Amino acid sequence: MDTRIIGTDGEIRPETRGEETLLVISDARGSRREINLGKISWIQSFAGEIRNMCNCILNNIRPICDERVGAETTAIVQAAYLSQKRGKKPVTLSEFKKYALKIREKEGNKAPEVLLRDLIKGVKVLQVA
Repeated sequence: MDTRIIGTDGEIRPETRGEETLLVISDARGSRREINLGKISWIQSFAGEIRNMCNCILNNIRPICDERVGAETTAIVQAAYLSQKRGKKPVTLSEFKKYALKIREKEGNKAPEVLLRDLIKGVKVLQVA
């Protein structure tokens, strides 16, 4: 199954060529362009998604998907990573949100990077184990 984001004016889909990942953007008129993202591991993808969402919020830019859906989806995934970091103990969505808000209050504009570094620790532990 191919992954595609389909909108009213076209679509975006990832494409892998060798070790590089490209975003292929096609519009309704048939125009096509590609953005080379380089070599991306799944950890880098996770980091990029979080960074993108945080940048959209901080810079008041609309994301590709509805911001509520994107924020909730990201929070669900991040709650799973927080659970991994805490030894696979259950983490509710509201617990994660409180955790993230504390980081935002403490770190301000650096919060996205601090949160990302903190959550990635659980993933890196999983890879080593």
